[in-house]
Amino acid sequence: MPTAAKLFAAFSFALVAFFASSEIIRELPENMSAGNFGLVNTFVGLLAGWKVMGRHASKGYRKAIPFGIWTVCVMVFFSILVHSIYEMLRRSTRLEYDGVQEALEGTFEIAAKFAFVALESPNAIFILVIGGVLAAWFSAWAALRWK
Repeated sequence: MPTAAKLFAAFSFALVAFFASSEIIRELPENMSAGNFGLVNTFVGLLAGWKVMGRHASKGYRKAIPFGIWTVCVMVFFSILVHSIYEMLRRSTRLEYDGVQEALEGTFEIAAKFAFVALESPNAIFILVIGGVLAAWFSAWAALRWK
């Protein structure tokens, strides 16, 4: 059921994902193309805010902090998962893998590379943590304002 808290959570976590993605794009190696990196991450942030933080926003400001961090963790996990699966499918259409097992192993290797690139950007981590807390408080404010 759509609520103001879900709408505010979706919008605010999409913004967090967008700004964190713009910082991560600066850290990408030259051989990695950004492509639709920011757009996909913004959409994942929108969904994570709606589904995860949106339903927990009415529990108050203090409990919003861990749920905001949890939403950021879910957002990062699914962003890495989406990008690594996409990259694996792109490589498999070029016949770089000999079988399904090798393609699945390749997915985890690609996910690890994306995770290390994200961890090498302290600005992105700062944006994710502080932005997650602020977005959670913003969602809690909307939930308490429009009950």
